[in-house]
Amino acid sequence: MPFVWLVAHWYGAIGVLLGQAFGGVVFAIVSLVCGFLYIRRVERKVLSAQAEESAVLPCSMNLMSSECSQVGQLAEEAELIEKCHSEAITAR
Repeated sequence: MPFVWLVAHWYGAIGVLLGQAFGGVVFAIVSLVCGFLYIRRVERKVLSAQAEESAVLPCSMNLMSSECSQVGQLAEEAELIEKCHSEAITAR
């Protein structure tokens, strides 16, 4: 709107069209820059979350790999042992 008003004072009806086009270009560039900045911020969050996850779970991305199977089996065994210990404590 400010571009339309400003250019319309100089060029009349044609200035309205020019101001509208110029305003559209300016705001398109601003929104494009904001979009890229937002995408970069989201990518950084995802990459940091993946880095934390890979530090916790040392297996590859393929869930069918033997490494992930072993980690999963160890986790299940640990849960079973913890459950047995808690049942033994409550039985006493």
